[in-house]
Formats: sequence, structure tokens, C-alpha cells
Amino acid sequence: MWPIELIALWVNARAFRKYTHLIIADNPSKDTALAGKLSRTFFPGTKKQSYYCGILASVRYTPPKKPVDFLIIVSGMEPQRTALEKIILPQVQDLPGKKVVLLGKPSADQVARPDDDTEIRSYVSNEEKINLMCGARFIICRSGYTSLMDLAELQARKGLLIPTPGQWEQEYLSSYYRRRGWFMSQSQFHLKLRRDVERAESFSGFPQMPKTGENVRRLYDELLAQYLER
Repeated sequence: MWPIELIALWVNARAFRKYTHLIIADNPSKDTALAGKLSRTFFPGTKKQSYYCGILASVRYTPPKKPVDFLIIVSGMEPQRTALEKIILPQVQDLPGKKVVLLGKPSADQVARPDDDTEIRSYVSNEEKINLMCGARFIICRSGYTSLMDLAELQARKGLLIPTPGQWEQEYLSSYYRRRGWFMSQSQFHLKLRRDVERAESFSGFPQMPKTGENVRRLYDELLAQYLER
């Protein structure tokens, strides 16, 4: 992969030459970098242009209406979304405590309750999804970067990442988080929910980092104001 990555970095560096700054939604410190090498470069020109503004998430913490032990978010492009659904649903009842499964199927509006502790929702509004995320002790989801920034905004401590097969950036990020000791990751092809959740309990979750509101204010004060207040 390294020659391909090197070519991509060179192509990007040439494309970015016409810009004064590159705003990158990641933390400045490598110790808390959420994207790992995906947001870094060794080209001097691109380094000079790069402004790391920190996480920019679409969620905000709200007091949860219904705390749950496990929130499982099934997502991704087809056919992998359906494949993950078929893997997860037979295993959900193996988990202890209250569980909510979101299937990410906006064309349907169905609720199933296979037992008193398990609720399977075909679709919920974004507001309800955020509230469930705020109230979940443990979150199981894909490792897309937007989802990871949302988890960081909510200061998630316990979770299991399941990268979408064939999406290299998700596979890299889930592996990177596992190496950092933040979150357990597991391929959907080898997923055993109860076993993997037990392993995931030993991971630390995200370290402390500035949240979106603080990052937006800093971005404006340090960079955008000089252009917008002329």
C-alpha cells in the first residue's frame, strides 16, 4: 500500500497548492489524533497549510430519556448493511441488560421486541438516535469517521467497532483505535457479540479532548476571522 499512499499524498499536495489553508477535522496532537495517518502528511508545503481544528460533530449531549445498556447501530452500504443485520440479530439476546438495535432502514417503520430487554427498530429520527447514543453505556457501530467523531463528542468510553468490509478507511481506523487501546474492533465475519463485548470492556474509550463548540470558536478566532471580518 505504501507506494499508492505516497502517490496519493503527492497528488493531493499538488491539488492543494492553490489554497492558503487546509482545515482538517482532527485534533492537532498526534496523541489524540482520531484519523491517525489519514489526516497527516510529510510534505512541507501541505504541513504549513494544514490547520487542525479538532473534532466537528453533528451531535450534542442531551439528557437521555431512556438509558440502555447496549445500543447497536447497523449501517453501511448494501449488501453489507443487510449482511451485518443477519449476523447481529441472532446474537443480540445473548447480551445482558437492555438493548436497542437500529437497523438503518428508512423505508420501513417497524418495532420488534423479541423479549422484555430487547427492542429492534427499523428506523428512528436523528434526534431520537442522538438521545439513544447519549443514554447508552456501550455502543456497537461501524467505524466511519463521522460516527467516530460523534462518539468522541459524547465522550464514549465503551464500544465495539465493526468496519464495513472493503472500505479501507474504516478497516484502518478500527485497527488504529484498537492499537491505541481506545476501542475493540472485530470483523463482521468473525463477530461473536458476547465474547467481543467482554473483550471490549477492557479498552479505555476516548481520551479527553476539546468538543465541537470550543473547536468552532477557536477555528473562527484563529483562522476564519481574518477573512470574514475584513
